[in-house]
This record gives sequence, C-alpha cells and structure tokens, in this order.
Amino acid sequence: MVYVDAQFVRDRIDEVREAIGRTVYFHVSTLTPCVLCVASGYYDSTNNTTLYFNCPVCDGQYYMPGDTITPILARIHWSNDEQITATPAGKYYVGDAYIHIAPENLELAEAAQSERGKVVVDNHDMYISKILPQGAPTINRYRLILRGMGDRPSD
Repeated sequence: MVYVDAQFVRDRIDEVREAIGRTVYFHVSTLTPCVLCVASGYYDSTNNTTLYFNCPVCDGQYYMPGDTITPILARIHWSNDEQITATPAGKYYVGDAYIHIAPENLELAEAAQSERGKVVVDNHDMYISKILPQGAPTINRYRLILRGMGDRPSD
C-alpha cells in the first residue's frame, strides 16, 4: 500500500504558489467604537450603544465602519464567461476568476465573503461566491470562486 505524505504535497503546493502566485488584497469591513463617544463617557455598556445621539462623528451610531486590507499570496486563474465546471452535484458557473489560497487564510476569506467584504485581484474588485476545499487525503488549499463587483446580484 502506498501512503501519501500530506506535508510533502503541501510543501510542493506552497512552492508553486510562491513561484507563480501574485498578491491579492482581502478587504474586510470592521466596526470600531467612536472615539468621541468613548472619550465623552456616553457609552452604554448594557446595550452596547451610545447615549450621545448628537455625536458629530458617528451620528449616534457609536460604531464607525472601517476597512481592513490584508495582502495574501495566491494562485490566480482568470476564466471566460462561458466556463462551467462539472461536479458530482451538477454543473455550476465558475465566475470571472478563481484563486487558490492556503488553509490558514480560510477565516480571512470567510470574513471577506460577508456582505461588505471584497477581494481585489489585478486591480479588479471582486466578491467571493463560493469557497471550495481542495486536496486529498487532507485539505491543503482552498479555491475561491470570484465574480466582478458589478455582477453582484441585488437581494
């Protein structure tokens, strides 16, 4: 019986990513407390909100939206509009591009998949439509199916 050395396979995948990968930027939306509300002492810890309803900084919302940008090395594949992938569950549209990332970046990808998150690939704003685990016998990379931000369906 032949055994597969999972670490050897993972090392080869990492070498390929380092050799041909490019930097993509994950934008994750964050909420930070309003500095004026915190300093003024109007923070209501019971309801996690502010009592300063006329705050000129946050307009009484207490939290300020922000954007955290994290660069990640990924292998990028651009696809055409007609590309379809067959799976045991059926066929699905691949998207404008897909990237392969390391498993340690899964939480970042899931955060960027949220409503206000995005991924910037070659200066194109894209959103993550699917996250697919790849590899056997263990998961050693994730494929992120990306679509252009202009194509995001309105709910």
